[in-house]
Amino acid sequence: MTAKIPVSYESYLKIPELTNIQVPLAEPSAHDEMQFIVVHQAYELWFKLLTHEIQAMITFLNKGNLPQSIWTMKRCIEITRVLNQQIHVMETMSPTSFLEFRNLLNPASGLQSYQFRCLEFMSGLKHERYLGLYEADSLGHKALTQALSEPTIWDAFMTYLKSLGFAVGGDSDQLASLKIIYTEPKWNSLHFFCESLMDYDESF
Repeated sequence: MTAKIPVSYESYLKIPELTNIQVPLAEPSAHDEMQFIVVHQAYELWFKLLTHEIQAMITFLNKGNLPQSIWTMKRCIEITRVLNQQIHVMETMSPTSFLEFRNLLNPASGLQSYQFRCLEFMSGLKHERYLGLYEADSLGHKALTQALSEPTIWDAFMTYLKSLGFAVGGDSDQLASLKIIYTEPKWNSLHFFCESLMDYDESF
């Protein structure tokens, strides 16, 4: 019987695999290309976690679990704040340093990040035209197609409000319901979740 190898920090997080996927293209090498790759790969990992958390939050709302939804939204807000802070790392790269390897990236663009587009869709900014950026059988196209068909954070929240007896049939109904939430103390938890939604929107 083969002895089971104990789990280590390195094996659990797959550190060797993770630290070997940064492959600069510039020849001769460009010092800032490594930074560029690492920061953008880090963005994609945070996007993955943010997607995971938003999906969980929608599930919590669908189950009527508002406290857990609020807690998960708090985590989403903190993730977006980290994402914003990473911009400052990128700002330490001068335009001339970027030009040392920028031509190697054509026609690549951060706008091609399907995970970011999925987050937009889940957050309520759905545009079917973005599907055209990806090949029909690609991972990005499949992920966006799925996100396009699924409820957004707002959709899940409206469904939850409806379960509580609020009118959510149209914009005017939703506005009237939000006015009640913001003015009647017994709905303070809903009020807090609405504020969290705005914090998330602003940070995103």
